[in-house]
Parts: sequence; C-alpha cells; structure tokens
Amino acid sequence: MTTAEGATIDAKYSEVLAKARSSISLREFGLESVKIRTSMTGSKLMEVGGTTPEETADRLAAALVEAVGSWADITRPTKMAVLRITGLDDTVTTEEVAAQLASVGGCPPSSMRVGNIRPSFWGGGSALV
Repeated sequence: MTTAEGATIDAKYSEVLAKARSSISLREFGLESVKIRTSMTGSKLMEVGGTTPEETADRLAAALVEAVGSWADITRPTKMAVLRITGLDDTVTTEEVAAQLASVGGCPPSSMRVGNIRPSFWGGGSALV
C-alpha cells in the first residue's frame, strides 16, 4: 500500500490504515490479524497467513481497493523468478511462450513477462522469462 499520487486527499499511512480497519473486518477473510511492516521503499506491506494465503490476499486487496482506493494505491506483490528458455523454433512468438508457460504454471499469461527471442549460439532461439 502506498499513498496515492495526485490523490485529492493528502492522507498519511496511519489515516489510511485507520480507514481500512474501520471498513474491513479481518474475520470475514478468516484472519485474526495481519502483519504490517514497512517495505524498503517506505510503503506498507501486509502479510497474510492461513491455509490459502494467496486467495485470501487477493480478496483482502480487492476489499482494500474498495475501502481506501482514492487514498492509496493497493497492489499485491507476487513471487517471481527469471529463467532462460532455450531451443525455441524460429516461428515461436513471445505470446506463445507466455501461454505455454502459463498453462504449465497454472497462472494467467498476462502474469508472464517474456523478453525478445534471440538466436543462440547452439541453434534455435532463447528468451528470458
């Protein structure tokens, strides 16, 4: 959570968090509490536990957007890794690479960032994903 640039209300983090607490019941999400800490950039990071933390975090982020959307920018960080895909055919597109990896990984293709496919030394193409 970061305070929104160009927001009509000049809110401090404490005010935004107070508004969120008054608008949202953590029990609706099956939570007793969330761990709030300050990230390296100075924004607030809410850590969600439980048996399905990803799903709970998505639902909580949506509720936060509804509750304090004009006061703060709400995003949900996700874990990512960089890997190189090699042996790609000349006809393969970055969209096809993203779609195939997304189907294997069980995530939407829009969550994939595929770099340009470049010729490799051992033939075929390679791309950073």
